[in-house]
Formats: sequence, C-alpha cells, structure tokens
Amino acid sequence: MKYYDNLPKISFESTIGSFSISDFFTYIDPYNITFEKTNVELDDRTTLVEASNRIYDNPDSFWLFVLANNKINPFKISPPNATVFKKNEAGKFSVGFAGDLSGTTSYVFPKGSIILQYTANSGNSASFSSVGNFNIEGAFTLIEDEFYSSDSMVTKKQKNGTILTEGTTGGSYVVIYPNDGGSYGIQKLLYSSSIVSSTSRTLTIFNPTTGKYVNQTKLTGNAPPKGFDAASLEPVLIGSGNTSSSDIATLEDYLNSSSKEIKAFDKSVTGRIKSLFVTAKYI
Repeated sequence: MKYYDNLPKISFESTIGSFSISDFFTYIDPYNITFEKTNVELDDRTTLVEASNRIYDNPDSFWLFVLANNKINPFKISPPNATVFKKNEAGKFSVGFAGDLSGTTSYVFPKGSIILQYTANSGNSASFSSVGNFNIEGAFTLIEDEFYSSDSMVTKKQKNGTILTEGTTGGSYVVIYPNDGGSYGIQKLLYSSSIVSSTSRTLTIFNPTTGKYVNQTKLTGNAPPKGFDAASLEPVLIGSGNTSSSDIATLEDYLNSSSKEIKAFDKSVTGRIKSLFVTAKYI
C-alpha cells in the first residue's frame, strides 16, 4: 500500500532471498498534528477503504482516518449501521437466569457457555450416557457476551431447534460453562427470568468524560456527548443500574439516534501530514 511506500525501508535477509521492508519504528505522534479536522458522515456499512477513495481519491489513504480519530484499531472507528447491526443480531436474545421461579437468585455465565433445555432425568447430569439432564443432540445456544451489572447475557443464534422464545419466561435450562484451566462445570435447573431480543435489551447510557449517566432524550437527533465512543459501544452499560427510567433506552434506540460521523483531515493537508513521520533510531 502507498502508506508503507512512504515509510523508510530497511534490508531483510532470509534463506529465500533479500527483501526491503518498511521500518516498524516509524510513527506519527497524533498530538503533534494541529491541522483542523472535519466531520464526515460514515458508518460501518461503508469500509474505510471505500471512504478513503471517496474523500481522498486514494483507497490507500484509509490510515488518515485512524490518525484523525486517534484510534489503533481501524475496525472500531466507524459507528454501527442500524440496519446492518439489527440484521446481524436477528435471532439473538438477551436472557436472564435465576435459581428459582421467583427470580430472587440470578446467575450470569461467561462467554462460550452452552445453554440447553433441562430434562428431569435421574442420574449424573455430566454423564455422557443415557442418563443426564439434557439431550446431547437437542437444541442449544452459546453465550456471546455477559453483563454482570444487569445479571443478563446475550446469546448467539440457536442451533438444532428452539429453546428460547421472546417474552416467554419460567422455562428450565442447563448451562455448561468453562472453568479456569480448561475444564467445564454444569449448572442445572435454572429458570429464565427474562428473554428479549438482543436489540430490545435496555441500555444505561454513560458518559465516561463526566462520569454521569446521560438522559436518553439528549441522544435524539444529536451526536453523543464528548467522550462517548459510539463506534465500540464500550461506555454503554447494560441494564438500568441505579438510575431513573429516563436514563434507559433500548439498544435499537441507541443505534437509531447515535451519531453516524467520524473525524477526517482535509485532503489538502495529507502531504504535510506525511512529512510528520518520525523514525526512532535504536542501536
């Protein structure tokens, strides 16, 4: 790519020949760049390569977005496209499990845990034989993410049938979960206390800059407040927490109302930005 073509080169010798590679100790300090940035409308439905071709007339200049937004990971720059995100989330659920039908004892299991339908058979639930508390060939799903702040988990799409149905609670389940060291444990006879679609789960919007929760109405039609990372969703805490109901939105609300813009440099300054590369010298 042209980005690497502009970097200093060093020689590299190997058993299959001689190569010229880019110097890995070349960098740009973003805090030394004083050029003005602008906002461009973009979400993850468009790749940074496509956006670079549109804005800079060069698909290889996508690294300018990384620099302008002060990000290391280019896949966390673009805000999520609501339509694409909801399509990818279809069939996933946000679930809560409890140890009794009253829902007083909640359980949260780590990513990679397996959820199966509970079967009231006698015998060892861990047995790989004709006895046990689940059908080894039956329907199942995996836990994709866990949120201890709200005692909830997000699942992947179900396989081999249906064990979770939105709005239906009180079902009985078994969860096989990974332990430290590579072994697995089994928690049997859990009850579903809540089952909603992944995009309908509630969010408490949190601004890490101010350390305060953000009222949902402040998101409508406006960009998220300064310090709010719309691309990664990381500052969004799942669940209601200790806030009032006005601070709660659904994930779908958030996707529809959050900003769909990223930072970019003006095309006229790209040449001067390239002159700011620094190559560290190590002996």
